Amino acid sequence: MIRKKGQWTSIGYEDAGAQTARDAVLRLTEDRKLDGYVENMVKMHMRPHNIPLTLKPKSTNRMFDESVSPEDLLLLFHCDTGREVADEKHMERIWWLESRLERYDAAIQKPEVTAEDLAAFWYGPGRLFLLSLQNADRCTWQKCQRRQSSKWCQPSSRT
Repeated sequence: MIRKKGQWTSIGYEDAGAQTARDAVLRLTEDRKLDGYVENMVKMHMRPHNIPLTLKPKSTNRMFDESVSPEDLLLLFHCDTGREVADEKHMERIWWLESRLERYDAAIQKPEVTAEDLAAFWYGPGRLFLLSLQNADRCTWQKCQRRQSSKWCQPSSRT
C-alpha cells in the first residue's frame, strides 16, 4: 500500500491477490483450468471499473480477449461494487459493458480471414504473406468479410 495525498492506495494488489488466490486453489484442487480461471478473474476484476465509457470498442474487446470468461467478469464487476442497491451511474456502466459484450460476441462469431484464405488469394509463405496475416488480424476487428479480404488485407506499400 502506498500513501498518496493523505489516502492509502493499493497499487498492484490484483497481481498479489492473484498469486494468493492461486496458492489457495492449488491447496484445494489440482484442477489447472480452475486455477487459471481464478487467477484471471482476480487479476482482471477491477478492469471494468476503470474503463472510461468514452473509449472505443477496441479497448473493451481487448479486455474481453484477456478474460477467461467475459460474462463472469461482468458478473464479478456487478458483485464487486460494494453496494446493496446499485445507483444510476453503476447501472449505466453495466448496461454499457453488456452492450459492448454483445458487440464483441457478434464480432467473434463472424468468419475470420484465415491463412488458407490468404494462400488461396495470393502467395505462399514469405514476408508479404506475414504482412497479409498481420493486416488480416486488423481486418477482423474492422468487420471485414472473407469476400472483401482480398481488398482489405493486402499488404500496403507503407509497411
